[in-house]
Amino acid sequence: MDHSPDEYSKRTAVFATEDPTWAIAYAVKAPDCPQFLNACFYLGKWAGSAADRRLFYSYGRRPDGTAPVQAGMVYVVGAGAFTRQPPYPAPEIGGVITECQWTSTTPVDVVDVIPVTTADLPNPIPTHDPVLVRARMSQDPAGFPWGAPDISADPGSG
Repeated sequence: MDHSPDEYSKRTAVFATEDPTWAIAYAVKAPDCPQFLNACFYLGKWAGSAADRRLFYSYGRRPDGTAPVQAGMVYVVGAGAFTRQPPYPAPEIGGVITECQWTSTTPVDVVDVIPVTTADLPNPIPTHDPVLVRARMSQDPAGFPWGAPDISADPGSG
């Protein structure tokens, strides 16, 4: 389920980003991940440098307490058919943000495929209790990230 406040993130499309860590975070998310909270954006109406990006991600832990991550693939695609999500107001942050997300509503060619693992992410892997976060979401739908992450898992625990 997508908890984004905007409709752009819910569209059917090919999604891309200029942020390699965000792409890897998605690529290593296991299919049984009960909840994945994430955001990658620039403060303001314009994209800035890599140092200006704000990145957040947290994986909802499995019932056994492990991080729902596994090896994955990042697909490198040509930028031609993509458009950036327009900037939008984010009152919870106190201004406008520009997300690091691009979409193409037409098929795109894959230029390269890069195998990735959790070792390609900054460690430790951020995780949270998805049941607790769902309860917080029902109390405050705009309260992203609802207290996540609450723990950082050993990357080998996924």
